[in-house]
Amino acid sequence: MSKRFIDTGLWPKRWFRELPPAEKLAWLYVLTNCDAVGVWDADLKLAEFSIGATVNWEELRAAANGNIEELPNGKWWVVDFIQYQYGSVKKVSSSRVQQHLSSLLLKHGLEERYFATVAPTVKDKDKDKDIDKDKDKIKSEVAPGVLLTTSEHDKLVTKYGADNTKAAYAKLSAYKLQSGKHYASDYGAILHWVMDEVVKKVKGEGPRTATPGWECAKCHRVNHNTGGVCLCGEVREVPA
Repeated sequence: MSKRFIDTGLWPKRWFRELPPAEKLAWLYVLTNCDAVGVWDADLKLAEFSIGATVNWEELRAAANGNIEELPNGKWWVVDFIQYQYGSVKKVSSSRVQQHLSSLLLKHGLEERYFATVAPTVKDKDKDKDIDKDKDKIKSEVAPGVLLTTSEHDKLVTKYGADNTKAAYAKLSAYKLQSGKHYASDYGAILHWVMDEVVKKVKGEGPRTATPGWECAKCHRVNHNTGGVCLCGEVREVPA
């Protein structure tokens, strides 16, 4: 036995509140006897027998304000049933539920209409959400050869300020272009050593220096520069 969502705020709504008792029951009958996409076989006599009263069906349809539509085969369709119960139906999906809903729309001749009119509104909203969700995953070139996401950039600006962040981009860019070094994460490199160099320079501590010919403790490369940064990116802690 299937279960359905029902609007707990239905009773105070004017259109429903002003319906006679029989028509109120008829609306609930339709909602609980339609199929998964809101299509009801419209057996009016069986419905009235089950309700135990004669129903003014035209009054019910008029009160529903277009939400009940009679299909060419005589069946009734509760237009917003899908959106209320499921949010939307996907035309192509690995979900059995979604596949079932799509097949029912096809069976009732509603597939083309639904995906051309009803679905796009929901689809566009979902698309906008996906864009908002993924925008921070897209990396942009903040300096030649330096790639960061919007989120990473914002974190650096918040923590170190716009000027230091800009200086770090320039420093890392120059280093990468000169050495041919590539990092899995430029953001990680900036946090690991680039920003430290920038901040020290701003504080007047000067750049790290080392005697030419020093060996990197990480990769054991012999560096012939006077800087404190190995070509592998490792920083040598030496006095300024």
